[in-house]
Amino acid sequence: MISIPQYSINKLIEQIRVGGTSTLTSNSVLTEQAYGGIIPQFGNVYQVIANSTGGAIRSSGAFGKVLFQNDSAATPVNNAAVVFDVNTGRLMTTGLNAPTSTFADLGGSNANQRRGASALLAGATRNVGIDQIDSSTQVGQATVTLLTTGDSLNRFVPTSYSSVTDYALLSNKVVSDILFSRPLSFNKSRGTKSDHFITDKNAYIGYTHNQYGFAGNSVNRNDFYLGTEAGNEILSVGALFLGSTGSIGSTYGHSSVDGFGGTGYVRGTLTPDLTLLGSVGYSNYNYTLSRSGLNGTANATTSSGSLNTDLGLTYLAFNQKGYSIQPRLGVSYGNASVKGFQEAGLTQGALGISGYNADRLSGQLGAVFAKDVELFSRPLKVALDVGVNEFFTDHKSNMNATVLADTSIKFPISSAQNTKVFGFAGLGANYQLTSSTSVYAKYEANTMNNNDSISNNATVEFKTSF
Repeated sequence: MISIPQYSINKLIEQIRVGGTSTLTSNSVLTEQAYGGIIPQFGNVYQVIANSTGGAIRSSGAFGKVLFQNDSAATPVNNAAVVFDVNTGRLMTTGLNAPTSTFADLGGSNANQRRGASALLAGATRNVGIDQIDSSTQVGQATVTLLTTGDSLNRFVPTSYSSVTDYALLSNKVVSDILFSRPLSFNKSRGTKSDHFITDKNAYIGYTHNQYGFAGNSVNRNDFYLGTEAGNEILSVGALFLGSTGSIGSTYGHSSVDGFGGTGYVRGTLTPDLTLLGSVGYSNYNYTLSRSGLNGTANATTSSGSLNTDLGLTYLAFNQKGYSIQPRLGVSYGNASVKGFQEAGLTQGALGISGYNADRLSGQLGAVFAKDVELFSRPLKVALDVGVNEFFTDHKSNMNATVLADTSIKFPISSAQNTKVFGFAGLGANYQLTSSTSVYAKYEANTMNNNDSISNNATVEFKTSF
């Protein structure tokens, strides 16, 4: 047995070899001294206590102190520069050599990673000793990976899960885009103001694809929809049903999504040129989640429920000689709740994520500039749709993460802010195939992307009156 009362590692003394067992006591001190201008870096590992052949050895007990002394410092300090593993006798350096450094500094300026690093290191050292871990435990193993592997904090703190609510709240834009396009897609003659309103029953079926960037995550959504509307020049009511599949992607994670939604809406005439549209809907989505973890791929499943409401005004400002201009103003509100879930597939750093929610209030100001022409002796309406959208509020609650191997280790994960104001421009066309059927298509590009690239959506729809 060997008892180590004090041990300093520097360029001259790097390792103690033990032929039997190693015991550390509470009055023993381990000090790493930088020497000759050598600056310890993140990920350096030293076998400071070894067996007789220089290999790893487990020590019972723990050092009373683990200290670090810079080459230019007069005295050693207790900071976050070094971590000792009692299970292997190895000393790991973090590169955090400032006298007052803490383990949160591993995360740099990233608030989520600072909280994650601080929580994991606090949990790993809690039952061992100051700046000491035990890699025979899952939490200790996770800490070793975190301290010796580049980019490890990105794989420990899963910020990509925040875009689950972005997918759910995108229902607002999908629904409002479809409903605001209804006057154009009905393809009624605009020769007189009374012709602007619906006086028949109709059904429509379509597909829309939306691609957006939310806080560094890419959201791709495909919706097949079926709707019906009936009414007259004063009032019409309708129902819209969505079947959705899609994905959420990021550098460190991917999610596949499927679900459904339903919306009821009312369209009323306030004046011959002014129309009010209101809708209320609900959607439910299932998510199959995966991400790169500390030592493999984490997998999980969850679901969300969301409520979406829309209120909008359209105004036929100009309608002469086949040209029309129709400004619109809309307000949308959405609320989404995501169920908590637990990750599987990792032996290091698997997390449980609490349920979380988000709500968003947005406004849209736009206008449609349309022209009626003929193609093969059939009516064709071509329209340019331009405008601006703003998120008045875009709130997401924190995701509270718990390390499953030690549920006392917890930390919150906040969500990055999305682009609040974005512009859009779209080109649409509606072609009347017969007196009772028409086909409608639209493509739109917009700046709703935090990566400064262009996002887009496209829609194709077939409608029939009866």
